[in-house]
Amino acid sequence: MRILLRSLVLIALFVGAYALIGPYIKNALYAMRLASQPVPTALPVPVRGVEAR
Repeated sequence: MRILLRSLVLIALFVGAYALIGPYIKNALYAMRLASQPVPTALPVPVRGVEAR
């Protein structure tokens, strides 16, 4: 019984930690993936005030 209670407490702790930290990890992974992509050479749509190359 004690092992089951300890397991449930640990599972609840991990779920709570993921709920709090999960969005930050998701944003950090997105930023790393975005930083590893090559720099765009042209804009996909015309932008007012930006000269075309």
